[in-house]
Amino acid sequence: MKLGTLKKILREDLKGDADAKINALVDVLNPFIETVVNALQSRLSMDDNFDCKVVSQSFTSGTSQKLSSGNRRVLGAIPVYCGGKSLSSWKLARLADGGTELTLTFSEAGSAVCKVYLLLG
Repeated sequence: MKLGTLKKILREDLKGDADAKINALVDVLNPFIETVVNALQSRLSMDDNFDCKVVSQSFTSGTSQKLSSGNRRVLGAIPVYCGGKSLSSWKLARLADGGTELTLTFSEAGSAVCKVYLLLG
């Protein structure tokens, strides 16, 4: 994604005299634009911008693993690395006791230590 060159609205860029409403809009809009541009240029990270927990644990293809999320409810899971194995599917299930388990299926049999982002709610 390429960002445009707009990083701030200058009152001088507006044709004619900027009235009080335009001044108020520019005063509110500029900090927002600057924050968004700075964040996108600095490459947002999952850890910094989502309520999540990163877990690394061993998974065997097609076998469910209970996840530890403390007292938090797991809303979703995003596997991001599985020891170089190709991931063909994953399934997140809520257990009767309120816990969560995750099943990762690799394209070939075996086990791998996987890094998974747990999205919490």
